[in-house]
Amino acid sequence: DLKTHLLLNELLHRSGDSANMLHSYDEALRARPASPIPPTAKGDQLLLLARPEEALASYQRARRLAPDHIPAHIGVGRAMAVMGQFDDAIKTFEAAKAKFAEHTGLDTALAYVLLQAGDPKKALTLAETARTMSPTDQAALAVLGLCYRASSDEREKELFGYERFVQIFDLEPPPGYSDIG
Repeated sequence: DLKTHLLLNELLHRSGDSANMLHSYDEALRARPASPIPPTAKGDQLLLLARPEEALASYQRARRLAPDHIPAHIGVGRAMAVMGQFDDAIKTFEAAKAKFAEHTGLDTALAYVLLQAGDPKKALTLAETARTMSPTDQAALAVLGLCYRASSDEREKELFGYERFVQIFDLEPPPGYSDIG
């Protein structure tokens, strides 16, 4: 249960118990040694903790266990990008895209890395492809909006609709409270 691992490790992190953090993923991998899911999830946690080198190793392990596990490919590229290895990250995503051409997550992740690497034009092409393939995918829409913003494209305002979607609401105090404060 990945949510349980996430919550457990979040609690360990918040309580300062770094000695026991992330061990649940190792235990899960011992219980299911052929599964790429525990090392991929561990990699995700390591990226959140700003430990990209360890995350990369975890994602690479997951990819060795299951070469068709797309989240591991995405994780490898993301970890490389966090380490500033943009050329290697881009090559990793392009190789994965050659194998898994119809996976929106690869287009979205590669577009994001291309933006970071300073290639908004190529990123926009991929983000538009991702949106076409999966029109309601939140990550694809977010990256598309970033591409528009990086290109000073007016479509950003249309996509994000700040005037329509961002509003101020006065909240009533919950029962038992006299004011919202």
